[in-house]
Amino acid sequence: MFNVSFTLQRLHASSFTSAEIEKCVGQADILDEFCDGRRGKRQSKSLCLKTNMKGETPLHVAAISGDMDHVIKLVEVLAHPVNVTDGAGWLPIHEAAFHDRTEVAVYLLDHGARLDDPGCPLDASTPLFEAIHNGSLATALVLVQRGANLWHR
Repeated sequence: MFNVSFTLQRLHASSFTSAEIEKCVGQADILDEFCDGRRGKRQSKSLCLKTNMKGETPLHVAAISGDMDHVIKLVEVLAHPVNVTDGAGWLPIHEAAFHDRTEVAVYLLDHGARLDDPGCPLDASTPLFEAIHNGSLATALVLVQRGANLWHR
């Protein structure tokens, strides 16, 4: 049986340089306020929820690329919500599953990602369906181990 075992060290905001946070967020104009400590946890969410032309948040983009450093920074430092949809109705867990980013998928599930989210209402494709559809076997097995509904569609 497939087993994913890894340990993620909890990171603290003080361990990041402003350049790292800027790269993560991509919003240099509002970064100064964040670094000066004038933004609280709730306000820092607005930094994360800037979207690209596809409606993808920085967490979607980090999940697609499999960039665990950015995923951790976004969730733990900038309080990015893990269950935010993009323009197609996908959550970051859908992107991680589709692109076979097993480590990202496990991390997102550990932080409250919805395992059987149907995504776009038109096709109702769960993360498990997307993993199987794209041949992402390792991630599909992890999703099944975590209790993904095999018959949900």
